[in-house]
Parts: sequence; structure tokens; C-alpha cells
Amino acid sequence: MRIAIPLERGKVASHFGGSERFCIIEVDEEGNERSYEELVPPPHEPGAFPRWLSGLGVEVVITGGIGTRALGMLRRLGVEVRTCAPSEEPRAVVRAYLGGRLPETDESCVGHHHDHHHHHHHSD
Repeated sequence: MRIAIPLERGKVASHFGGSERFCIIEVDEEGNERSYEELVPPPHEPGAFPRWLSGLGVEVVITGGIGTRALGMLRRLGVEVRTCAPSEEPRAVVRAYLGGRLPETDESCVGHHHDHHHHHHHSD
């Protein structure tokens, strides 16, 4: 599984679209890290980051915050989106995700910072 995290000074960025770098962490079925790389994304324009990440085979994005358009586009591309507190260590949030401790992102979680945790239950 390939997990992408937007970075701000080496930590989880507060906003997906404003990131200068992304780290891509690949984990195996047991949750062991297979690879870690940092990449510079293409120039920011609507839809560029979601298409780029999808093309890299990313299955999950973990970010401090994300806009509704980017969230919708990632979902349409089959990419799962989770939010966490910004400024966390990328590997720590991957462990939290693998341990089931990051809630799924929905529209009510978008556009503001996440210093709190809450859970939403939806039937699709």
C-alpha cells in the first residue's frame, strides 16, 4: 500500500494544496515500511495533485487539511483520505492510520484545522 502525506518542513502539512513536498511511504500487508521517498509535486493547479498522486499508485492520503474539490477528486480517483493534526511526524501518522486511529474524512472535516477528534457514521 502506498500512502502519501503532504509535508511542511518535514512534518504533516496543514493544507494539502499548499505543500511543497510529499512523502510517499509504502507498507506491506503486515504494516512494515518498505520504502520512504520525498517528491516535489507538479505546479499547483486545480486537480494536479490528486491526478499526480493517483498516477503514482497512491491509495491513501493523510493530511492536516484539504479543500472540498481536492477531497472529491481524490475520492473519484479511488484514493482514501484521512486527516490528522498538522505538524505530526509522517511515520507516526502512518502507524496511527494502520492502527485504525485516524477517522475517515468527510465534508464536515474540511477547510479547518483538526486539533480535535470526532467520528461520523455514514451509510453509503
